[in-house]
Amino acid sequence: MLRRKWVSLILVLFSCVALIAASHTMWLPTAKTTAYADTKKIRIDGDDVVTLLPSSHPRLLLSAQEFEQLKQYLQTDKDFIRYHKDVQRAADQILTQPVVTYQKPDGLRLLATSQLVLDRVLKLSMMYKMTGDVKYAERVWKELKTVSDRRLFRDWNPEHFLDTAEMATAVAIGYDWLYDYWTDEQREVMREAIIRNGMSPALEVYEGSQYGLNWWKTSEHNWNTVINSGIAVAAIAIAKEDAESTGIAEEVLDHALENIQVSLKTFAPDGGYVEGPGYWEYATKYLTFLLSSLEVGNGTDYGLSDLPGLSETGNFPIYLTGPTGMFNLGDSDPIKKANPSHLMWMAKRYNKPEYADYVREYYGDPLKMAWYQPKKASKQPPLDTIFREPSTGIISMRSDWNDPNALFVGFHTGDNYLAHGDLDNGTFIFDAMGVRWATELGKDDYNLEGYGDVKNGRWQYYRKRAEGQNTLVINPGKKPDQDIQAKGEIKSFRTSVEGSFAIADLTAAYEDQATSVKRGIALIDNRSKLLVHDEIKLKRTGDIWWFMHTPARITLSDKGKSAILQVGEKRLWAHIISNQDVSFRVYYPQPLKTSPRPKQSRNDGYKLVVYGKSKELQFSVLFVPLEKGQNPPTKLPAAKSLKDWSVSGYPVRYNAK
Repeated sequence: MLRRKWVSLILVLFSCVALIAASHTMWLPTAKTTAYADTKKIRIDGDDVVTLLPSSHPRLLLSAQEFEQLKQYLQTDKDFIRYHKDVQRAADQILTQPVVTYQKPDGLRLLATSQLVLDRVLKLSMMYKMTGDVKYAERVWKELKTVSDRRLFRDWNPEHFLDTAEMATAVAIGYDWLYDYWTDEQREVMREAIIRNGMSPALEVYEGSQYGLNWWKTSEHNWNTVINSGIAVAAIAIAKEDAESTGIAEEVLDHALENIQVSLKTFAPDGGYVEGPGYWEYATKYLTFLLSSLEVGNGTDYGLSDLPGLSETGNFPIYLTGPTGMFNLGDSDPIKKANPSHLMWMAKRYNKPEYADYVREYYGDPLKMAWYQPKKASKQPPLDTIFREPSTGIISMRSDWNDPNALFVGFHTGDNYLAHGDLDNGTFIFDAMGVRWATELGKDDYNLEGYGDVKNGRWQYYRKRAEGQNTLVINPGKKPDQDIQAKGEIKSFRTSVEGSFAIADLTAAYEDQATSVKRGIALIDNRSKLLVHDEIKLKRTGDIWWFMHTPARITLSDKGKSAILQVGEKRLWAHIISNQDVSFRVYYPQPLKTSPRPKQSRNDGYKLVVYGKSKELQFSVLFVPLEKGQNPPTKLPAAKSLKDWSVSGYPVRYNAK
């Protein structure tokens, strides 16, 4: 075992800071472990991986032959030429910018610096490989010399280990891709920094560190995937250089390749991802770094890429993208469209050209160049899909793939007690006419007190509570407004040409208050309308709230049974179908009077609300997009219970016309 006493001393000093920081960064739910697919663990010996590595470089992400193939694309392929021009423009811009410095703006994270170094190394190194112009290689050295200098970068911030893993990856790729350009002395500087600042701290964690840092190694979320992948990639880069680097690389690979399989189980059974599309992109990017490097270095990834769900996981960002943007669950950002360059690699590995098509139009990404796939004929996927529990519990439905005015619905159940999640069993989003009518507020400030504490503190913030989602709240108060360990369950999912629907049992989220809570969501009438139906049975009479966040101005009519939502000239008609005494209200998106009110971000827009006081309540909300001058429909679906939904195609067909 290779050790450095000073590393241990530094980590001891970090211990107090780390334990405090954990309240902001420890996203691992420690009270329980989710039961994922029972997949047999693959045994991969680090010494075998190192033995099979070639003595030559590159061995990360791409082989020498693959770099030569990219040069051929640069002569003939218009898309690749466009990528090259964009990346070269960005690389030239980097040449005019100052070298990075050690900065933790929030006092906790070096992550932005690590990510900036990685971005610069990839762009500059790719341009050197494509053009041979030494100005790009020399600027790579300026960056890597700086971050490898212990006087300028005393560490890579192991108390927030994502920072360490990303910096180790950045230095490793620069070391590997430009290996033949570097002198022996330059290689030694980078290699020693990788060992000192990356691999030695990682081994302290792998071997049972008590410094408050070791929780990530077998967690089920992005920290596991990113860190284990990044550290393993660094090990592959420097192995076989000398006895020290070989020995520590073998040890690191032993641990990393075993531990990462814990997080990879969460992609089963069908490629969904528990932390939403933003963290899917982050985790799978680093996973692809690892899988591609194993393939290049060893000719095999030892079956890791064949684990359940991974061949289908490229569908996740595709199906969570609607005409107006992503279904930004949990702490995902509200972006128009994801740009996961590693879908290019997945397209080749799994023979799914549609993965590459999803990202083909986006330029300026060196990884998209690295894993470039020429355009091939691909099939249009089905309009609807399900990402089943236990991984996610998400339904995606739409009326068309290519129409910017298409209807799109995302519906989420899943597990409340997961990293970066919300109390959002039953939430939904809705696009129509180029407008997101039902919105997801997304993340708040990560530095809010207790924001990462999934046992308690997180649930005081509006955007994380059920009242901040498009779902139900029953008898609200100061406590979490859904059971924090609840798992919703999709009981039925049907799809056809005329429409589709899903039925979810949400009872577990309200088990203290209710005996049964079910929600059905359907695209009906040839996918031209949305129906949201709820059936609630309480243990005793109580307050039932139905919430939908929207950017639209809302005008109520028909004694609160109907509403017109309007954004610009676009209109959406909403109508309550029920024999019971419920009606719409309009609120601002802020906590109820009974809810916690800590300092937090302000929310824009409005909230369409249905309120009822009852022991049993059953009602539907129908949404109909209205063309200019069009009146609301007069023929409406019947108020049928969920048990009747599959009878004769109802509610997909109800003869509305």
